Amino acid sequence: MTPEAPEKILPLGVEHLDGCAGVFAAAFSGEPWNQPWTPDAARERLADILATPNSLGLVCLRGDTEVLGFALGFARRRADGKTFVLDELCVTPRFRGRGVATRLLDRLHDELGGAGLDRVLLETGAGGAAEALYEKFGYGRADGIAMVKNLRVRGSQKPRVGTRAASSASIEMEPIGFVRTDVEKVPRNFRVSEVEGTLEIEKKYGEGLVDIELGQRVVVIFHFHESPAFSPDLLSQTPRFPRSDREKMGIFSICSPVRPNPVGMSILDVLGVEGTTSLRVKGLDMRDGTPILDIKPWLGDGRDRPRVG
Repeated sequence: MTPEAPEKILPLGVEHLDGCAGVFAAAFSGEPWNQPWTPDAARERLADILATPNSLGLVCLRGDTEVLGFALGFARRRADGKTFVLDELCVTPRFRGRGVATRLLDRLHDELGGAGLDRVLLETGAGGAAEALYEKFGYGRADGIAMVKNLRVRGSQKPRVGTRAASSASIEMEPIGFVRTDVEKVPRNFRVSEVEGTLEIEKKYGEGLVDIELGQRVVVIFHFHESPAFSPDLLSQTPRFPRSDREKMGIFSICSPVRPNPVGMSILDVLGVEGTTSLRVKGLDMRDGTPILDIKPWLGDGRDRPRVG
């Protein structure tokens, strides 16, 4: 009997995309996701993530070419550290339960901690094997769907400040899409932003974009998914641009992202509708990867963006 080729974990490169796309399509077109992924569509998605600045991927191979699983995402700077957004962790269906995901996560956490990143952010559905796996690795629920793990940076005496702690909130929200922009640093307020980007909407919600037209404005409700954890002492905060002599102001009178419920709102100019699931917009004050919760029409007078605090 011929022994099986040994497994190895390597940095994920362009040469691995075809194999990873096949694994991705096979995994997510089956139970429990039942999504209509094809290898071509999966390859396009993975290539986009790999091309993102500060991307990092790991692939688990058997022999030189057989892809058993992979992890792929990108690093993003925060004011108080660096977050790694784990976009995809995928194992070929016939190798589930054999520790492939565990080995990938172990290696990923080790490399990220060694590189000075202190947080991993991912999104997964509530319940099921995926959530149980992440919980085993110390991930905690950051909101209705997101899970987050704080990493100990090598050489640091204590972990960085965590993101929003798990709670017993009775409201769950699912993003309808995500913000995509190549700009790493965006203005703090849409009123002064000229940044362009795309609102990529999940295919199942695409019909909801019908009748949005070039030149109109839309109100985008989004999730401050990287905001630090909220605590009662943050009910009063120092605004970035004070409007009075007071050093601190109540949280509900300012636009700080650190809020009891981390929800933001921006009013954006529509530059065009791309296909059936994308809006090209201008005025972004949201970073790449920001979850979109809702889109509404702006019903103002059409002459100027409203003033906010």
